[in-house]
Amino acid sequence: MTRDTLGLLLPRLWLLGLLVGCPSLAVAAPGPPLASRDARRFTTEVKLTVVEAKVPATTLDAAFAAVLAEFDRLDALLSEWRPDTPIARLNAAGGQAVPMPAEAMGVLETARLLAEVTRGGFDPTFATLADLWRFDGKTPRPSEAAVAARLPAVGYTHLALDPRAGTARLTDPRTRIGLGAIAKGYAVARARDLLRARGIDAFCLKVGGELYCAGEKGPGQPWTVGIQHPRDPKALVASLPIKDAAFTTSGDYERVVTRPDGTRDHHILDPHTGWPARGVQSVTILARDPTEADALSTGVFVLGVKAGLALIEGMPGAEAVIIDAQGTLHTTRGLKGALTLLKED
Repeated sequence: MTRDTLGLLLPRLWLLGLLVGCPSLAVAAPGPPLASRDARRFTTEVKLTVVEAKVPATTLDAAFAAVLAEFDRLDALLSEWRPDTPIARLNAAGGQAVPMPAEAMGVLETARLLAEVTRGGFDPTFATLADLWRFDGKTPRPSEAAVAARLPAVGYTHLALDPRAGTARLTDPRTRIGLGAIAKGYAVARARDLLRARGIDAFCLKVGGELYCAGEKGPGQPWTVGIQHPRDPKALVASLPIKDAAFTTSGDYERVVTRPDGTRDHHILDPHTGWPARGVQSVTILARDPTEADALSTGVFVLGVKAGLALIEGMPGAEAVIIDAQGTLHTTRGLKGALTLLKED
């Protein structure tokens, strides 16, 4: 399968000076006055930022309301946590085929394709392991035997799709699907199209660790984004300008538990082993498509520095920044000269 066949296949971040959680982290980002709206969806922050002079307040309010309505619709379609969704019904079907709406089928097809591209680094069947792992500081780490017993049910090849019949099936009744590493990216892509259809062509939309920036703040004034330091929540590692691109980060610091022996267990599981992926602290993907960027950030995190960089180097239009377990920063060749380092260990 070639990169051209796939189209553009393809945690925490801040839009510098705009979406900064703490003003002291802002990096100078000159430009025209900005306006924003924020809310919560998908259990995370949603924030839309526009150039104030270009978008009247009433237009911004209506557009943001439409974005939130779209997110609510997608949550009812793609969530595995709500019992009434197509994905939840697939998980509960015990290996039987279930009807799958065309849009959900499309997301599942994309998820399976990206799982193949990343050699299972990103894999929607990681959810098969989800009930074994809790990151609440109270639940103990699962036993090696429990993880090993579950592993045969993990693997994207267990997801059988029949677009003609409009059905999906899990070939192992123990397998579960979770779209948490791709659904927010798809939601951002839908919101991007919705905003452009409303005539808003310069904006930044942030949904948790997913960010999409369109157009420019002004002539020759690109949006500037920053990558959080994975071991210092009050610092940024680097910044870069982006235009008409997604910027997605996966890190080992969002949901993490330090065990009594000092081991850090985090929520990004390696589907091949059933255990938290090791060797990387964070991965940031820059790409044209938010859906693919979302899945690729997880896939590259699992693949590690060498295999992850090799994958992204073979995908024109996509770039990566990887911070390894020792805190060393690695980038794809296309970012040489574009990335501004702000803090080095």
